[in-house]
Amino acid sequence: MEVTQQDLPPTLQMIPSQKRFVYKEDATLNIKFQIYDPNGEADIASFSFISTDPKVPATALVKNTASQYEFIWRPGYDFVRDPLDSVAFEMTFFVLDKSNKRDERTVSITIINAVNEGEKDQKLYNEYRAAWCVPGT
Repeated sequence: MEVTQQDLPPTLQMIPSQKRFVYKEDATLNIKFQIYDPNGEADIASFSFISTDPKVPATALVKNTASQYEFIWRPGYDFVRDPLDSVAFEMTFFVLDKSNKRDERTVSITIINAVNEGEKDQKLYNEYRAAWCVPGT
């Protein structure tokens, strides 16, 4: 018998491994990924994601090593447009090896509308100063 070289698919581990994420605007979403390929790291062709919301930037996916990635994203206060109270969408993270074998993880993300307290406080402060600070007195 001869030993044959099998081309096995890569596997993707996601930390945390939950399928649903709920965050308020301006909170940081951080998901870590570990890619395992039984044929070695050199067999990993690409790792990326597809989002059903086009406002999620591709730059949020950071490559730490050939087999470790992080998705770090902070949706700003303008991500959920009024009058909506939240926006829900799905993201599929996937890894491909050189023979196009793949593994993927799909997550559901909900971003809840939040009030920018700093901006609100600054506006009230400016209105207060404008009312009490009369020029020339």
